[in-house]
Amino acid sequence: MKKNLLNTLFILSCLLSIFTIGYCLLPEKRNLTIENKLRELEHEETYKKDELANYKKKINDIVSQQLNEINAINQTNILLLVDAIKTNASNSSEVQKIYEMKCYNDSIHIAKVTSIINKYGWLGADRIGAQNNYTLFTVIQNSDLKTQSKFLTVMENAVKSGTLAPENYAILVDRKAVVEHQKQIFGTQITANMNTGEKKFVTIAERKNVNERRQEIGLKPIEVYALQNNIKYEL
Repeated sequence: MKKNLLNTLFILSCLLSIFTIGYCLLPEKRNLTIENKLRELEHEETYKKDELANYKKKINDIVSQQLNEINAINQTNILLLVDAIKTNASNSSEVQKIYEMKCYNDSIHIAKVTSIINKYGWLGADRIGAQNNYTLFTVIQNSDLKTQSKFLTVMENAVKSGTLAPENYAILVDRKAVVEHQKQIFGTQITANMNTGEKKFVTIAERKNVNERRQEIGLKPIEVYALQNNIKYEL
């Protein structure tokens, strides 16, 4: 009986020791679990960043290739048209044929660029390079008024974010206004007298406030622009 009691006490003592050791190690084990979880989360976050970077690079490469092709076709069409006008009458069938081909290509390019902007937004030079960023702009600039109007706000926001040159945005706004028989806003549009060659600005809305509007989007004063283009200008 006494022996059994001693055995029972010994077993209880062993169990108590095991429990005590386990309890003492529990915080360390708990900390290890937390550290492992943090490592997992950090790894997952790094993976997400890398995945996002790879995805952006893939988009940049695809869009850059499309815009490179558009620019190459545009340049070819312009050269063909210029050469045709030099060797033929401006209203000749040869010139008309090349012009129609250019218009057809322009319509395809507008559709492609519209798709690009709708999918990815306005892509800056930091993503697709300066030339491709400019090609993006020129396609919209040479598009119909409906397309220009659609992307004006997008391009205005692009200027604010630094992904579009302010002078390009200003040119589009002013050209659109002139085509619609309205006064230009930023003073980028110039006309020249065919006989004398004298240049002057197309009518500017509220001339006294033009520099304020130019400054708001990051343009130099209109006096500087006038001097660069050999125009006598007074507010």
